[in-house]
Amino acid sequence: MAAGLLVVEPEFSPESALLIGDRIRAANRLHDRLLATSPALEGTANLGNRGPLVLLAGLQTPTALRQAGIEHVTAWLRE
Repeated sequence: MAAGLLVVEPEFSPESALLIGDRIRAANRLHDRLLATSPALEGTANLGNRGPLVLLAGLQTPTALRQAGIEHVTAWLRE
């Protein structure tokens, strides 16, 4: 190790590790389903952020998103 560098390894409890694994698996499943449903939306949605997840929870299909329109979606995300 180079002088002056400190390496900190995070330690997680077994419960935390399970929750992290569950979240990663859920995000991967959502990614796969979104890719199958709407590749264009999957390419733009950052599933690491809360906004896209909230949006997809409420408006679950590309048709629903189109019908809602930009103004409705923007207002809904601000609530």
